Amino acid sequence: MELKFLGCGDSFCFALGNNAAFFFEGDHLFFLDMGQSIFAKALDRGLIQKAKQVTVFITHCHMDHIGSLGEAITYFSVFHPEIPFEIIFPDKAYLEARLGDLYPLEKTPIRETLQGDFGDFTYRFVPARHIPNSYSLFLKDPKTHLYYSGDNAMLNEEAKKRLFDGTMDALYQDVGRATNPYHFGFPDLVLAIPENLRGKVIVMHVPSASLLEEAKSLGFGAPDLL
Repeated sequence: MELKFLGCGDSFCFALGNNAAFFFEGDHLFFLDMGQSIFAKALDRGLIQKAKQVTVFITHCHMDHIGSLGEAITYFSVFHPEIPFEIIFPDKAYLEARLGDLYPLEKTPIRETLQGDFGDFTYRFVPARHIPNSYSLFLKDPKTHLYYSGDNAMLNEEAKKRLFDGTMDALYQDVGRATNPYHFGFPDLVLAIPENLRGKVIVMHVPSASLLEEAKSLGFGAPDLL
């Protein structure tokens, strides 16, 4: 499993685009969130054309994480119903309350579950500190074990422990300029992660390109942008 990104900025870092990752398992395309312009980028870069099945994991319902989900729902339900398309989010009613009056959700499966699998690939949602119904994700296949914070004002203790004991291949963490009720601050991340492990910690959902460059200068990883 190899995560690539269509954007790695926060909701106001327009130059880097909304934070959203994707990966393929065979011809099955998976997205981690789908903020504003993300679906258009996926079409423009030919990702949708390569897929025979599409699944979108949603971490929470801020618009920089679901802003183009409605377009994806319409695209597959109206123009390509032959391509299986589904959404995975632990609270179906909560998501439907935000999209159901606007888009044809009755044609779109929403898998309401905290954990599951697609063959050898498994996923597990854990609560995140952000807004109500916010989650982070653990993703695992036979070769790779990843943690993806979504938006989380805390550093997940399990992910940190696994990073420290060598059982976590990569930890993707959203950061703000300082820790606040919605995001974990980059200065606190610097204090939490020793230099020898920073290469496995990928800083994402950044407020500026300059913070991303500062993180790289201190040894942290950066998202692989497509």
